[in-house]
Amino acid sequence: MFLRRLREIASLRAAFPELSYTCLLSRRYYLPVRSVFGDSNCVLEIFVPYLYPQKWAKFRLLNPIDHLWADKEGCICYPEWMRGNNLLCLVESVISQFVGYVGRPIKLHQSGIHSSGDGHSMYSLPDPRSVDARAKQLCENPPKTAIAALKQASEDEVDNMLIDEGARMRAVYKCSGLSDMVAELSQLLKANETISLSIVAKVNKKHKLLDALAEKIRVIESVGIDADVVEDVRNKYHCAVKEHLERRMREINQDIATIREVCVLKLCVLKCRFD
Repeated sequence: MFLRRLREIASLRAAFPELSYTCLLSRRYYLPVRSVFGDSNCVLEIFVPYLYPQKWAKFRLLNPIDHLWADKEGCICYPEWMRGNNLLCLVESVISQFVGYVGRPIKLHQSGIHSSGDGHSMYSLPDPRSVDARAKQLCENPPKTAIAALKQASEDEVDNMLIDEGARMRAVYKCSGLSDMVAELSQLLKANETISLSIVAKVNKKHKLLDALAEKIRVIESVGIDADVVEDVRNKYHCAVKEHLERRMREINQDIATIREVCVLKLCVLKCRFD
């Protein structure tokens, strides 16, 4: 568990060079948001407990800006189903929920900086095309271990499998080909849920903007203001501004002329004194 924490933090530091921390085994890490997008002074505080991943990572905004998952104090509450994701995926998902986010896209397909003991990358997702090909192969050549388990099972065990989903899943995970397939499909499902959540949040934001615009249009129409009235007001405003600027220019030129006359008069007086 502790080694996994170190590996995930190392992956996070490699992905975000601007990430800062107070000491080598720190629990708090700080990422300036402007290093990812925008120019705000907001900082994303990442709290990684020593017992991570048994205890979940927490996020908080310092000098907070608008964020879809943050409350008024800047504390971020991300969906529970994301708590099984690795730290890098969590951070990138949190970043993607900033209002107005236009930075780099969510990097769900990481290159895999560290690998697990079975040779599979802990930070990379399986290629969906490869999963599809393997699923087709398994359908054409079903694993014999599952059939063997059913043949060896007693009548009570078969009834239990039909009733208990957990028993069925345990039988599936005993099949070497199916267990890997289920794990990879689970990874793809979580990745797609993260992307879907980001898209839904952006769509909801646009719906709110459209609703606000529609409300303003209704208010304008309710007081009898149409396009011709708005155009007339705009033209009158431009004319008033132009007249005001011309009047101010005349006043300024008059002040400059007066100052020049005073300066010339004073120079003449000084010249007469010296003569």
